Amino acid sequence: MRCKNCDYALWNLKARLCPECGTPFRPSEYEFAPGKIQFRCPHCEQKYFGTSDRGHLEPSHFECSNCGNRIHMDEMIVAPADGITEQQTAVDRMPWLERGQGRVFKAWFAMIKWAMIEPHRVIRATPADTSIGRAWLFGLVTAVIFLTFGAYIPLLVYGTAVSFGPGQSGFSGLWFSIGGIATIVFGSLAVGLYILAWAGIAHGILRVTGGTAHTFRRTCHAICYSAPAGVVLAVPCCNILFGLVWWIASAAIMVKEAHKVHGARAALAVFVWPVLSVYIWQILSGVQGFIIAGMLIPMFVGGGPFGGGFGGGGMALSNETFVIMQAVSSYDMQANGQGPAHAIELVVTDSIYFGPLGGGFCHQGTKTTTADIPVGDGTFKDFTSSSRSVQFGLVKNALESVPANLVAHRFGDFVFVYHGATLNTWDAQLWTVVMIPDPDVNGSPAANDPIYIGTAGYTVSEITFSQLPAQIKQQNQHRATLGLPPLPDLTTVTHDKPAVAGQQPTGGDPNEE
Repeated sequence: MRCKNCDYALWNLKARLCPECGTPFRPSEYEFAPGKIQFRCPHCEQKYFGTSDRGHLEPSHFECSNCGNRIHMDEMIVAPADGITEQQTAVDRMPWLERGQGRVFKAWFAMIKWAMIEPHRVIRATPADTSIGRAWLFGLVTAVIFLTFGAYIPLLVYGTAVSFGPGQSGFSGLWFSIGGIATIVFGSLAVGLYILAWAGIAHGILRVTGGTAHTFRRTCHAICYSAPAGVVLAVPCCNILFGLVWWIASAAIMVKEAHKVHGARAALAVFVWPVLSVYIWQILSGVQGFIIAGMLIPMFVGGGPFGGGFGGGGMALSNETFVIMQAVSSYDMQANGQGPAHAIELVVTDSIYFGPLGGGFCHQGTKTTTADIPVGDGTFKDFTSSSRSVQFGLVKNALESVPANLVAHRFGDFVFVYHGATLNTWDAQLWTVVMIPDPDVNGSPAANDPIYIGTAGYTVSEITFSQLPAQIKQQNQHRATLGLPPLPDLTTVTHDKPAVAGQQPTGGDPNEE
């Protein structure tokens, strides 16, 4: 506590005037670190300690327990508590709010250190009247910076390599660029909404489980100013839940400190939304366990009839093809690069989810239904309504009937062509699944009907049926470099006639009479 005019130390004084310059002062005009200051009765020297958030006495006036005189905090002799230095009595100044001109980076990096190691200091140093908008903007910018390094840049680098790589047209690069920009813009807006939802849900849980000491503003401070602890999100392609762990822990400590609640209540309030949101994202993406922040936007924006980059516009072109292509890739990540022996495995291993964005094995616009897809002695419609044990039995029978030299098999409107290939190489030229309507239900496609092709490089491209023979020929040239047998005419691949090694590579032009 120093004179605001001449910086003279004002400890151990009964008078309320600075001895150096004569400026009047009152202890209530200063803030101290809680528990670090002793206030002594001016009549009998009885000690009291400032324990409020500002280091003041609570209440500020009372009767001395020793001499019985009624005293006010501003009358008392103020000094550091025993064993406490003057420096230790100072209130923490939050680096970000106290940053000066040209000290933005220094303050931001200090916030990372504080949020990760001493989050309780951050919330204590944050004035209760700091605006929600200011806190939210800090949390948003911090999170976007981390995601730029951890998700956006890897996304753009990989997508650029794929879009401008062998076998891709210039249009694919253009479409990817549009999708990449849209991902960053809309992804950043989504992060801002995510943070607000997080603070709102956390505050709501606190209110329901026992109330709060302060308003939503204080909860928002805790969530937003703990964002620097999420620095792990800056690690490229980091799983989002893993990246949030330190942020969650830091936010829980801040919420506990801000509202003076039990640690378990704070942890519950802060933990619910991140876990729930990750689960929701898994459902919406249609792939269990494969979560990349900002990935949803390119599905709708990128791509086009010429293919695309990361995501390749699959959702805009063919939702079902994109979901199934990702499901195959999700499966191979858990199986050392090998795809499932039969597509039905994607269902029982939870690699695919037919939720709001998951179209299933019947492509939109075809006549195929789940009742047209054979599974054992029944259909896929029967399979989906069966018990888990019955499903596992049907899958076992399906796997036992798979030929040893299988090249391609059909399930619904999709022909799976990855057999024998290693799929974890991110090969944008290697086909994994082709959407070509089930000929047993739909007949032969017309020349201009669309065919959708998913690859091991997370791309989905569209061609016409008339282009399929030439594309198969080109694919077989690439497969030959990988030591894989050639694909046959895919129109000949039906549920009861899978393709096996040794068949004619192309089967002729499917448009010839």
